[in-house]
Amino acid sequence: MSNSKDSVEMLDSMVATEFWYAEGGSRAEGRSKSASRSKRWWLPSPRVPISGLSDIERKKLLDQGKLVYQVFKAAKSINESVLLEMPVPTVIREALPKASNLSSPFVPVTSLSNFR
Repeated sequence: MSNSKDSVEMLDSMVATEFWYAEGGSRAEGRSKSASRSKRWWLPSPRVPISGLSDIERKKLLDQGKLVYQVFKAAKSINESVLLEMPVPTVIREALPKASNLSSPFVPVTSLSNFR
């Protein structure tokens, strides 16, 4: 996306679609009462017409997926930098397992430079 206006237009275009979401546990959508719940029961279940999505809708969804992934990567990067700048209280630092090797994910987070 070249600028924020393009991003806003892309997000606004996510309203009128050829697909819809069904409630995860809905019996009206053909799910039986005895069907076991999925591990991700809180996620809506996407539905598409029997004929499938049009080529235009398919391309639109792929473009939107790329945009969402860009937003995700930016948010993840911002969160990581903010978390690394936050001081870790002594109580939490002492509760963390002691790292026995430098490949541990706790080493960069719990290094002395991060404690103020």
